[in-house]
Amino acid sequence: MTAFSAVKKEIQKETVGQKLKRARLEKGVSLEEVEAATKIRVRFLKALEEGDWSAFASPVYAQGFLKSYCRYLALPLEHILSEYKREIQIFESFQTQPLLHKKEIRFPRVYLTPATLAIVLVIMMMLAIIGYIVYQVLGFAASPYLLIYSPNQGAIVTKSPILIEGKTSRGASLHINGQLVSVNADGGFRQEVALEEGDNQIMVSAVNRAGKKTEKQLVIVYQPEGP
Repeated sequence: MTAFSAVKKEIQKETVGQKLKRARLEKGVSLEEVEAATKIRVRFLKALEEGDWSAFASPVYAQGFLKSYCRYLALPLEHILSEYKREIQIFESFQTQPLLHKKEIRFPRVYLTPATLAIVLVIMMMLAIIGYIVYQVLGFAASPYLLIYSPNQGAIVTKSPILIEGKTSRGASLHINGQLVSVNADGGFRQEVALEEGDNQIMVSAVNRAGKKTEKQLVIVYQPEGP
């Protein structure tokens, strides 16, 4: 239903626009002739006769055109303006109402019963177990990581022995130059290694439970201080 139709239905009698059109036809003039006489464009004259108040920028413009049109047609101005004000109120009230009612979207209700809760908990536990197994398998199959904090590769030192510090994967066994070195619970290790004067090659290797090995070789230059 358009706003104009709604206004017409609400009033249940001849509207202002219909009175304007009837008076014009009785006078025997066309909209173009009215435009020439009143300087009101045809599209606004049509809007007045059709009760299309949305065609005007504001009620002030509509009322101004209406006054000019009423004077031209010799209609009772005060009476027409009174009916216009009533129509514009009805028109504006229909303009603020939604033309279509949105259909309410309803989502199915989910009832959390003890059985449902138990199923959810079981699923969560299974997912946690599967995730843990996948994590362990991937960690088991991969080579252990091996970080050496000190000394730096190619370091030149003047004292022996030198302290080698680093970290490897948890559960991995660590060897320095073939000698087993103790590793703490976090995979950290510290071990002193005696050096010979000149270049020293130090092999550090880590082996996990799957037999995967990671090796790093350090070259340390030992230049003892003179006597």
